[in-house]
Amino acid sequence: MEFILLVGLVFGIIVYRKRADGRRVDIGLMARRLFEFGFLFGLVVTTAIGVTGALSRLLDVLEDGRGGDPEGLALWLSLVIVAGAALVGLSLWLRRRFQLSESEAESGGWSLYLSAVDLISTGMLVGSSIKVIGWLIDGWSFNSWALAGLPVWFVVSIVHWRLPGTRRLIHLLFASGAALAGMAFSISVIVEHLLRWAYEGVTPDPLSLRYGYVGDTSWANSWDGLRGSIGPLLAFGAAWWWFWWRNARKAARSPERDGYVLVVGVLGGLATTVVAAAGVLHTVLSWLIVGSSREGSTVEHFDVMTIYATLLVVGLGLWAYHRREVPHAVTRQAEGRDEVARLYDHLESGVGLVTTTIGVAVLLGIVLNEVLPAPDDWDVDVGELVAFALTMLLAGGPIWNRAWRRIQAHAGSL
Repeated sequence: MEFILLVGLVFGIIVYRKRADGRRVDIGLMARRLFEFGFLFGLVVTTAIGVTGALSRLLDVLEDGRGGDPEGLALWLSLVIVAGAALVGLSLWLRRRFQLSESEAESGGWSLYLSAVDLISTGMLVGSSIKVIGWLIDGWSFNSWALAGLPVWFVVSIVHWRLPGTRRLIHLLFASGAALAGMAFSISVIVEHLLRWAYEGVTPDPLSLRYGYVGDTSWANSWDGLRGSIGPLLAFGAAWWWFWWRNARKAARSPERDGYVLVVGVLGGLATTVVAAAGVLHTVLSWLIVGSSREGSTVEHFDVMTIYATLLVVGLGLWAYHRREVPHAVTRQAEGRDEVARLYDHLESGVGLVTTTIGVAVLLGIVLNEVLPAPDDWDVDVGELVAFALTMLLAGGPIWNRAWRRIQAHAGSL
């Protein structure tokens, strides 16, 4: 039922887009294409799964001499034979149709098919690569399915990238965003691990909270806990390079591309930077203002700074890179201030304004609490609230002021 609803939704979106563009809609032709390309997608995935399963059995035999039960091998081979034969027949049929009509390769159904295969093959490649790299450098258990899936899905991806047709920019940006998120998370884990290693190495009483140093802060011991993050970094980094750097980055300016750069890159990096800066300020201010914070160990109190420093590094990196992807200032000065520049300034101003407003609201609450009688169950430390309010003001105020000054400077220009 869910599959039927999904097909109906896709069908309705395509019809709506065509009618919005003023083009005639051939319902029968669209239904035929969706059925054929959907069936082709199922055959490609089924055949790839069958080949992966059969190849994984061969790898199991080479690894430990055991190939498992013959029923499982028969299942994989049956998938390869049945789905593979149907795939060959349907491919030949579609090849003939593509040669007769160029509109087939330009249709929305074919573009949707290419996008779906790209996304699923990339997801399988990333997942398999993480497991294989972890097995090679970090001692993970041998995974024959992941090792077998690498060449299979790589071939699927290469073959489909060589097929005729256009890929929608939105699908490239979606894959770029997912890969960027995975890469940013992997970098965060690595940077935080290195900062934690350095922090515990210079403090008089090294901690043993998560990485099991137990006083051993040698590089060899730190490297043991670091290797597991290299696989995700390489896998997501390769996907980001392909979808963004190699393809989407070179696309012409459009609302989709500008929206991705501004919202995902610039705004995401700026928000991460603000959170990190606020965390650093709050940690320092709470140590200076809140008396209870100084009762414990100084090392334990500032231990969280490694997390905030990591967020600061990653956030600044995201913001700085994607800020460069926004049309350059020289071009804007020559051609006039455009909507992208306005949107960027207002987004930055909004982040600073929201942060500053929270700080002002908390300060106002503190003042009202001192003037008006507090409830009987009020037991919140005022020092904590003051530290939080000052943090919001110091983090958001400069950002809002910087962006608002730019907005006011161009208030009279188009």
